[in-house]
Amino acid sequence: MTSTTYQLTSTPTGGNATDLKYHSHYIARRLPAEVILDAISQVTGVGENFPGFPGRRALQLPDAAVDSYFLSAFGRPPRLTAADSERQQEPSITQALHVINGDTINRKLSASRGLIQDLVTANAGNEAALERIYLAALSRYPSDEERSTLSAALDAPRLAGEPDRSGQAGAGSSSRRQALEDLAWAILTSREFLFTH
Repeated sequence: MTSTTYQLTSTPTGGNATDLKYHSHYIARRLPAEVILDAISQVTGVGENFPGFPGRRALQLPDAAVDSYFLSAFGRPPRLTAADSERQQEPSITQALHVINGDTINRKLSASRGLIQDLVTANAGNEAALERIYLAALSRYPSDEERSTLSAALDAPRLAGEPDRSGQAGAGSSSRRQALEDLAWAILTSREFLFTH
């Protein structure tokens, strides 16, 4: 971990942007399917229920026969051989559509328990909500630019009296909840969250 190679940044310079070998810079890679699902569950505070394996994380599943659409879509290997080449790491339309429209992230964000519900119940201000979501998902505080931009975005639905998901207009807790869910969704689907870099 103290070697120069291990500590290389994933931000390429002008001379090594197209270099994919010789370790001139770290090549960003998407996290494995099991790690992404466990990370989403940990950030949202809502675990995944696997049939026949209550309370287990995706990384603790004994084999690939456990039914999970998310894990299958994100390239969980069938574990027929011990080769690392079994794992599908290429992005696909199925993955993009599931992240955008699928129920895995949306179900966890709209759950009656977990991170978003805690923020709504505590009536957390923009600053506190941003810090808690950023620390949970990205292990860092938001930058000054992110704070100002996202604080304005969190206030926008309440100021405009926009309708919430149920179609009801107003500036109540449902529009605040929707804004917090949208913020968390944007972070959970970001490159910074889904990739090692």
